[in-house]
This record gives sequence, structure tokens and C-alpha cells, in this order.
Amino acid sequence: MTTEERILGALLGAAVGDAMGAVTETKTTEAIVKRHGGFVTTLLDPVCDCFARRNLRGMVTDDFSLVYLIGLSYIKNKGQMDQKAFEQVLIDWSELDQYFIDHSGPNTKVEIQRMKGEIPVDKYAHLKTRNHLITNGTAMKASPMGFMNPGNFDRAITETIAMCMPTHPTSVAISAAAAVSCATARAMVDGATKEEIVKAALYGVEESCRRIKDTAYPVAGAKMGPRIEMAVELGLRYGHDTDRLLYELASLIGTSLTCTESIAALFGLFMAADSAMDMVILGVNAGGDTDSIASIGGAIYGAFEGPGSFREEDRILIEKMNCCDNALTKHFDLCGMAKDLAKLADERRA
Repeated sequence: MTTEERILGALLGAAVGDAMGAVTETKTTEAIVKRHGGFVTTLLDPVCDCFARRNLRGMVTDDFSLVYLIGLSYIKNKGQMDQKAFEQVLIDWSELDQYFIDHSGPNTKVEIQRMKGEIPVDKYAHLKTRNHLITNGTAMKASPMGFMNPGNFDRAITETIAMCMPTHPTSVAISAAAAVSCATARAMVDGATKEEIVKAALYGVEESCRRIKDTAYPVAGAKMGPRIEMAVELGLRYGHDTDRLLYELASLIGTSLTCTESIAALFGLFMAADSAMDMVILGVNAGGDTDSIASIGGAIYGAFEGPGSFREEDRILIEKMNCCDNALTKHFDLCGMAKDLAKLADERRA
């Protein structure tokens, strides 16, 4: 499979997962089934009681819009990404009202205000820790650092850390993002197995924590590595029984926007899924932060499998629904982006 096909698979997985999961976000699995008469398995118009209530079918939220802008930044900067480049992505993204107004996380929004000189009151300024910065706001946009570095975990981690530091400079958030980028980097390589992808995620956790030991804020609480291992065990144990799997993951791991819940849980779903679209559907119905779980898991599995299990009509709809007058998203072109990024990724690998 070509680099372009794998990147397109990752982009489609992230986009479809985000747009589908936006409909079910914050609800439990039981509430999703009751609200929709069963599992959500296709793109729908969002309902009135979710963050995406003003969206239409096929519109993405913060998860994929940030992945898309990071992809544009890789192209613009010819693959040379540093912390300043990632900060500019956030500033540019804050000008896209359709994503920023309803979908910006509280931590990301505050840090963007700082970057733009609109200094907000920091009620945590007196603390030596940043225990509130443990959300998945960076992990949700970490897949590009993986698919731009096929098989190169160390460079994926370097770029992941640069992406995380402006908004989520904590051990938990960075290690979760590195788990995603390294898993995606391994998924991009021909012959990879699911077990090797999980092993790469665990390497990302361990190596990123080693690198940031003296620069990031330590966080009290669960650690990413053991939580991923627990989720993977559940995925292997209950992969044959979807209802039991979702119940066990929600009960024992959790699916909230906390990294040690949602990012860990998606690896359990990844082990249980039969295809990239199956991964998305499991994430969409897992409860909690469903758009992030489905989007991140879709990106990893999409890089692993390619674009084959995603419908062409879904891609066309997503491209149509996310165009706007802003120069950055005037041409929302997933196939074109995959082609341009693949050329860069192959040049970087060479």
C-alpha cells in the first residue's frame, strides 16, 4: 500500500469518526441507543442536546479541523514543523468560527488567548502543577505527527512534544499524544500488526515521559502505559461481545475527555475492531468523548488499513460541508491533502 493511501485512510478515519461521533458526544452507550434506536452507524444530523447542535450532517468539530490545519501547516512549511508552527496553527484555527466558537476546549481556548495577547486570568497560576491539563486536546490532533513519520517514532515524538507544549505541557497529555503519534507511525508501515502498533504506542508513552521529565509539569494520577495495557486486555477478552466490551471499557477505563480514560480506551476498541469503519462505529457508541475516540481510533486504523472501508459518498459530503470562505478551508480536499502530505512524508523518510 502506498504512503498516499495510508494517509488518506488516516484522514478519512479521523474525519468520519469526528463527524459521526459529534452526534453522540457526552452520552452513555445506553443513552445513545435509547436516543437513536440502536447504535449510530452512519453520518447523521446532530441532535439538540450535544455540543455540535448547530452543525449539519458531515460537519466536523475541533478534532478533525485541527488535524486538517496541521496537515496544511506541514505542506506550507515543507515538513519543517516546530513549536512556533504549531502555535500558528492554533491561532489560525481560532479564526474559524464554525469550529472555534462551539468546539474549543477550555484549556486550548485560554492558551490561544495568551498567544494572541488577550491575557486571561489564570486561576491556577499559584500552583506548581497543572493537574487540570490532562485532557485529550492534544492527543486528538497527534495523528499527523505519526503519518508524517512512517516508522520513525523518535521524530514523531519530537514533533508531538512541540505540538503539546503550548497548550498541554503535562506528562499525561504529552504521553497520550505520543502514544497516538507513535501508533500511527507504526500503522503506516507495511506488514505492521495490531500488537506492534500497541507496542509503538507504549514506546511513545515511555520515551516522551523520559524526554519531558525536566520540562513538563508532572501530574498526580493514573499513568498512560498501564491504562493502555488494561484497555487492550479488555479489548482482547471481550472483542467477540460488543455490548460487554463497551460496558467493561466504560466501567473500568472510562471514556471521558481525560487522557487516561479516552485515549487508553480507544486502544481496547482498536484491538477488538475488524476494520477502520468498525473502529469508528465502536468509538461513536462507546459513550463519553465519542468524537475524539472515534476520530483518533479511526486515524490509527485508517493508516493501518487504508481508505477501503470508508464510503466515497461520506468523503464527498465531508469535503462539501466543511468548505468556508476562509482561505484555509476554502478547498476542503482530503484526497489532495493526502497526495501532498505523502510526497512530503516520503521525502522526509528518504
